[in-house]
Amino acid sequence: MNNTKFLLVFLILMVSAEVSFSQSIVNDLFSYQSNGLIGFVDKFGVIRIPARYDSNRSFQEGVAPIYEDGKWRYINTKGNRINAEIYDDAYEFSEGFGAVKQKGKWGFIDKNGRKVIDFNFAFVDEFREGLAQVSFDIREEYGVIHGKRGFINSQGELIIPAIFCSARNFSEGLAAVQKNGKWGYINRKGEWTIEPKFNWASDFHEGLAAVEIDGKVGFIDNSDKIVIEPKFLYGFEFSGGLSFVENGDKCGYIDRFGAIKIDFQFKECRSFSDGLAAVRFDLTENGIKKPKWGFIDSNGKIVIEPKFRLVGKFSNGITQVFDEKNRFLIDITGAYIFPRNH
Repeated sequence: MNNTKFLLVFLILMVSAEVSFSQSIVNDLFSYQSNGLIGFVDKFGVIRIPARYDSNRSFQEGVAPIYEDGKWRYINTKGNRINAEIYDDAYEFSEGFGAVKQKGKWGFIDKNGRKVIDFNFAFVDEFREGLAQVSFDIREEYGVIHGKRGFINSQGELIIPAIFCSARNFSEGLAAVQKNGKWGYINRKGEWTIEPKFNWASDFHEGLAAVEIDGKVGFIDNSDKIVIEPKFLYGFEFSGGLSFVENGDKCGYIDRFGAIKIDFQFKECRSFSDGLAAVRFDLTENGIKKPKWGFIDSNGKIVIEPKFRLVGKFSNGITQVFDEKNRFLIDITGAYIFPRNH
């Protein structure tokens, strides 16, 4: 995967993450905006926390990071703060831990707001399968963080040394890590289960991972067997039995055997969630081409017409969508949940 392609994928993931930050997966609370401030509604469009915050990330495990007066704090679903601390940065909770930054260093707190892992790290990621990525020394170039990565356990002990140039979180018992310019996979003991030989590698999902070999992307299983031959310009993790792949300037979807299930017809594709996937078309309005997002089902049928500037990922039947000026909550039928008077 060349540098241009890598940066494009990185930006897509960042935009997707920015949208998903505003959504709840567990507690059915979603952010809304009023007069430039953020509040939260439930999946029925009822306001549960009035708009009073400058920014937010999503509710996870009953708490959410919110931003006000230049600092990050955590609130629960009633809008009450979980502690008196303020942070320079804060992530959503995962597996009972919230990553927080104070005085340039990262540590972790529990859902009672107590510090449980000291502020020892220059970089951290969320806990997945009991382990979290950390780095002791980083630098940032063009929005990409560089620094040797290792993994800590829930006690904050470094159990996999920080020797990898880059890494992904654990998924299905394995983590993709990069060493000497090549990607491979390690187990929870830090042992190589698949030697580093790929130019790029994704997480494992539904038993398969996308890997790049000689400039083309295919899919392997956890025994390193090639299941789908590398022939695509790009591929992503499987979700709901399908993965989106790219050839040329269009993307479509394949099944676990590599058969094309939804033809290459979209300008951009996202993974399936709640039975729907976001896809982008370039549509002409008044003689000008504009990117418009809609949603398809697993048969490729358009369920929600492409009319949005930006969309999120469905979770518990709800997602956020954006037009040229505003954002809304819709359900999987495309009905507006909030505000209802649209």
